[in-house]
Order: sequence, then C-alpha cells, then structure tokens
Amino acid sequence: MFKIPRTFSEDHDNYITLSGLKNFCKDHKLPISVDRMTAINNIEQFANSSEEKCEMVKDWLDGVLIEGIKDLMVKNVDDPGTINGNIEQVVQEQLDGVIADEHNRHYSNQFTPALQVFRYDIDDNVDTGKRIRLYMGKVLDSFDKRVISGLMYPILVEYYIDLKIIVARSKSKSHLYEHMDTFDIEKAKSTTAEKEMKVAIDYVCNLFGITLHKAGKSGITNRKRLYQMLNKYTETPDEIKRLILDKSDDINGVVETMMSICNLPLSFRADLHSDIENMTEKYFSISYKDKSIFTANRDIYPLQLCATDEEESKVEQTAALEDPLQSKAIFFDNKKMLQKSGMCDGTVFMCRRNNTKYCSAEYFRVKMTNNKDYCILKFFEYTAEEDMIYVLLTLTFPERAYRRGQN
Repeated sequence: MFKIPRTFSEDHDNYITLSGLKNFCKDHKLPISVDRMTAINNIEQFANSSEEKCEMVKDWLDGVLIEGIKDLMVKNVDDPGTINGNIEQVVQEQLDGVIADEHNRHYSNQFTPALQVFRYDIDDNVDTGKRIRLYMGKVLDSFDKRVISGLMYPILVEYYIDLKIIVARSKSKSHLYEHMDTFDIEKAKSTTAEKEMKVAIDYVCNLFGITLHKAGKSGITNRKRLYQMLNKYTETPDEIKRLILDKSDDINGVVETMMSICNLPLSFRADLHSDIENMTEKYFSISYKDKSIFTANRDIYPLQLCATDEEESKVEQTAALEDPLQSKAIFFDNKKMLQKSGMCDGTVFMCRRNNTKYCSAEYFRVKMTNNKDYCILKFFEYTAEEDMIYVLLTLTFPERAYRRGQN
C-alpha cells in the first residue's frame, strides 16, 4: 500500500505545493476543487490502483519535492575527475552499491541519518548540456517550540558537466539539528540548509573525483557573473536613449563648460562626458512617468544590488516595493563604480514565471549572493522547476539566450 510520507504530505513545510497538487490532479482527471488532504488522498488512491500508476505518482513526487521555495548552492568545477568518456557507464559503476534501494529509486523511501542517494538521472539538451542529477536526502530533527524528530530532508545535487558547475538544492528551514534517537536540545548539534548542501556536494565530488575552484578564483567568477546578469537586465530603454540623443549637443556643451571651469586636461574629457551622460540618463529615468519601460520585454529586472568598490565601501541599493531599481536615483549614483569594477556581490531580481497556472503572481523573487567559494540563489516564493533552471542558466552564462520550459 503506497502512502506519501507524512513529512511531505503535511502542509507544515509545504513540500507538496497546491500548484503541484492541482497540476497532477488535472493531468490525471482527478478532482481539482478540493482541499489539500483530499487531493493527497485521491492521489494515493490513484497510485494504489496499479503498479504503473504508482510509479507515475512516485515520479511526480520526486519532481514536486525539488521545486517550490528552495535555496540553490552553485560551485564552480575545476577538474571533472572521472566523469568523461561514456558517462552512463562511469556513473553506473561509481553508484554501484550506493543507491539506497535498487527496487525503489524514489524519494518515497526510508530515509536515514546518513546521507543517501535514492535516484540518479542523466540527460543532455541544448541549453544545459550533459547533466547528472542525484536525488539525495537524510533524516534531520527540528526544534521550534516543539520537536519534530526524523524529518525527511531531500537534497538534489546536479552536476552540469559542460557548464562546469555543480549545484545543490534544498529547502531553507530554520532550527535544524542532526538527528538523535532521543532529542536533547542541550546536546543537539545545529545545522543549516547551506551546511547540508555543502556536505552533499562534497559527497558527490568525492564519489566522482571532482575538484572545485578555490574560494578566491570562484569568488571573482561569481561576482563577475552577477554583474554581467545585472548589466544585461538594466540596458537603457530606447525611450531614454532617444531623449539622451536629442540632448547630445547640450551634453557636449556642459562637458566643455566643465572642462573650462575646472581647467581640465584633455585626458579627462572622456571620463567627464561619461559622468554627464550618466547624470542625464539618471534624471530622464527617475522622472519618466511610465516606469513599465524598465520591465517591458524583460523576463528579469533588479530590485536590489550590493557591490564593493575598490576602497571597500559597500553599496546597497533597494527599489521601493517592486519598482525596478533602474528607475531609482541610487542606481545611477553607483552605476559607474559597478561598471569600473565589473563585479557585483549580490542582487535581488524579480523574474517572470513561464507558466502562471495556479500561481497568483506573475513574477517571483530571487536573491543571489556570492559567498566565498559558492553562490547562493534563494527563491522566496513558489518557483517551478523550469523557472529555477532558467534563472540558474541565466546567471551562469548571462550572455546566452535561453529558451523557457525546455529543461
């Protein structure tokens, strides 16, 4: 008799989202307009009607558990280790005897305090290239007013061979502890989503002999990627470009006046022209009534960013509510510093969903920050798998154009 594990079926941690439930029910002609537990009971009955349908439900559960409100840890690969040649054969050999249950390669399994691999997939497509996905997990405890012992904690690790990154994904949750047979808060060892993702990545790296970038090299790479992504989604709108172009003679006149007032040598002219043009763009942008020009035809736009200049002064910029950062004065006040360094420490973006079915909001919010040898992507709202992958790929190689819903 198949039962969805309680950790996942209960709405305490919202592992199975309402969107995931409704999509499955609609696809398999089950009642949609029912409460959460009724929908789960209907899905369990569907699974128990045949072995084929049970496998379908287990596959669906594996997929729905890795989307939603999640954190992604991205690390850069230096040496791929044993992953070359016949990838399927290499992976099969390395995972021989490692899979927790060869007869049930799914998250609907028996979790233990030790990290386990329940399933793996290998795929290859135009955007992601070759990718190995390992569905992993372990048992943890939680204590927040009450003890939750034996909490099943899924962790997905993806190795993007061609993109040279390894990514762990898990649910961000506070008050986590390593599992104890009898929980004792005085003796309990605390843990976090980031710690568990690190452990999972290290496990996979040791398994395949993968070497990662050191913190210094990885940090520079991550900060450059964050700036490139920011730069891509803050391109000056055509409406503002036309206004600046129309005032090009006036801008040149101001430059010449400043050159004269300050008695500057010619070597300063280009830099001064950039400053005056940036100031002109700033005031045209913040005074432009139709703020939608900063989000039109963009899947992503920034709300907040932070960066460190050459003198270690910290820049943190936030747009009011969900207005695009590009329509705020503070963005332009620090634009030149960002352009000069070509690096950014962190960003918060609004990203458009590919499919808004069963979602109340068109956009979801994601925070990206560099942290020594890794980059963290934190999704604050329910986010579908295809949207997570799109954001990840856009960060990894911002210069490329990726297709939505192809991964």
